[in-house]
This record gives sequence, C-alpha cells and structure tokens, in this order.
Amino acid sequence: MKNQISFVYEDQDFKSYLDGNIGIIKLKCNAYEIVRDYSESEYLFSILENVITNPEICALLLFNDPGCLNEEEYNQKKEKERSDNIDNSIVRSRQINVLNNFIKHIIELNKPVVFGLRGIISTPFFGASLAADFRFADENMCFLLSHLKHAKHPSGALPFFLPKYVGQGKATEILFTSQKINSSEALTLSLINEIFSEEDFETRCILETKKLSGITPSILRATKRLLIGYEKELNDYFENESKFILI
Repeated sequence: MKNQISFVYEDQDFKSYLDGNIGIIKLKCNAYEIVRDYSESEYLFSILENVITNPEICALLLFNDPGCLNEEEYNQKKEKERSDNIDNSIVRSRQINVLNNFIKHIIELNKPVVFGLRGIISTPFFGASLAADFRFADENMCFLLSHLKHAKHPSGALPFFLPKYVGQGKATEILFTSQKINSSEALTLSLINEIFSEEDFETRCILETKKLSGITPSILRATKRLLIGYEKELNDYFENESKFILI
C-alpha cells in the first residue's frame, strides 16, 4: 500500500497547510517549475490525493503569489532552455502533460475546489483555473492570452473549458482575438465568481472557502458528480490535443 504523505509541506515553489478544515496550497515564486519538474509535480499530485483521503479536509483552496503564473516566468524558462540546447518541443510536451494531469486531479476531487487568482495569469493557468468549482480574483488580476503571439495552441484545456462558461461563439472570439481579460471583464463573463481587494485577498478567499466546507459531504459529492459529467469527454480532448503538441 502506498504511504500517504502529510498535507503540510513547503519548498521554494509551493506551500501546503491547513486552516481549520480546509487545505490550502499556495503557489509561490515560479509555478512553471512545478509543471517542468516531474518530481516536484508528482509531490504536488500526492498532496492533492491527500485531500481526497483525509477526512479532516473538507475543501481545497489554491492561490498564487502575484507574478508566479505570468508569461515572464514562462519566457525566462524558454530562454534558459534555448541556451542549454534543450529541445523546446519535448519540454512543451512534458509541461502540457503535467498540467493536464493537474487538471485531472482537480476534476477528480470530491470536495469543493477554489482558486484564488492574483496578478497576471497566463493562458495555461487560465485554462486550469476553470477546472475549479469557484474562482476569486484580486483587483489586479488579468488573464493574458499570448498563445497566438507564440504561435502555439492554447493549453491548460482552455479550448475545452471556456465554451462551457461563455458559449462556443464567445469562446472562439476570445481565443482568436483577445489579448487580455481583466478582473471586471472576467466577472461579467462569469469566469470568476467575485473580486476581492488585494489588502485582504487571502483572508477573504479562506473565509469563502470555509463557507463551502460546511456542505453535507454526501450532497456535495453527488452534486459535483452530476455537474462534472464530462471526464470521458475531457480525456478524449487530451488525447486529441496530444496530436498537436509537437506542431
């Protein structure tokens, strides 16, 4: 039997801790390092699996330090990989596979999942955040869609999730013409649930997540399974996406 690791953990990339009956994962200086490094991502996945089996955890909150999900971090990694003569297509394939695995873990959680979004959120993490049940943003949050500039397809399952929120027509418009979506626009489009001020952002995210943690577990599980009936469709999407990763 696989030993269950402790939920409480911290390194240079992320921190996980408990606040009452909610588990909190804070992405720190460079979230791209997590999806680039298999050992780091596997440890994160083990912590997510702990949420499923740990009866003391009734909800999960993930939030990021401002700056760690933006394009600048991604571009710095790409430049380093070029200087080290690393095949960028292989790195991209690995990053997408890890990110897709992260999304699968989020979808499979049988407890409320909340994302707290701060600062600039690049395309891959924009898509991944839509896998959560709720999303809160600070006033400075902005979804940055830069995949066209880099001549890459939008990752993070964004083409899969976005039409579920805004409809096929609006999703097509966003993916082919939009560059940025600020927090107020995201709220209007129902891509986020609420905007909190930067001053008390973490406190408000924790407070709102604790409200969700009080839902009767059996009712919660049933409702989530009825809402999220697209696992096979999502797996088919990932399989289809694999054909385009190396293009």
